[in-house]
Amino acid sequence: MGGAGYPPGVISYNNFWYERGIETIADRRTSLIYDPPNGRMPPTNAAGQQRRAEIREMRRLSLGPEARTLSDRCLLMGGLPMTSGAYNNNMQLIQTKDHIVIVNEMIHRARIIRLDSEHHTRQLKWSGDSIAHWEGDTLVIHTQHFYQDQNGRGSSASMQLEERLSWIDENTLEYDFTMQDPQTWDVSWSAKLPMRRIEDPLFEYACHEGNHGLPGILAGWRRYETMGMNGDGTPKD
Repeated sequence: MGGAGYPPGVISYNNFWYERGIETIADRRTSLIYDPPNGRMPPTNAAGQQRRAEIREMRRLSLGPEARTLSDRCLLMGGLPMTSGAYNNNMQLIQTKDHIVIVNEMIHRARIIRLDSEHHTRQLKWSGDSIAHWEGDTLVIHTQHFYQDQNGRGSSASMQLEERLSWIDENTLEYDFTMQDPQTWDVSWSAKLPMRRIEDPLFEYACHEGNHGLPGILAGWRRYETMGMNGDGTPKD
């Protein structure tokens, strides 16, 4: 069976696996973003444009595994904040006395969040250092100190994220977040979306079935280089 919306042939997924998001949310907003009021992300500033250009060139050259995306390396898919994608959107929230754990089905990431008032940098993590506190019935999570400059929505390692989770009703959480990163945008921006309770389990996500994709990408580049070509197959100048 061919992939959904793609030319005939077998690709990674067919229509069975896609989560199309066909149900509208209650307030029928046309954008998850509510600040700025126009529902659009603010423009990327000069620092962000330069960093993104450098990252694109690093990926184009593919000199080693560090040059590839975190998705290619099966380390992280999409990053923070949590927004819906084509599939594997489920998450599980676990609360203990001192910690909150958010387990995302995508690449089975478990983010351990301390109920604490101070950040630390003893060990930088792909998903940053997260601490949380309660404001009434709202769980407020603050994350900063990211390991690298390839974070959610193209943000830098300096990005700070505030997430707020509160119950709308017994089956619906409201997830509200604000991103702030002067190295990417001149102003902060905010969005929110509902998360519905499900009874289904989270399934294991096997990325590239052992990550064979990454060696294949790098081997292809090296092969072209030995033939005097660029990675896209064009002759070198």
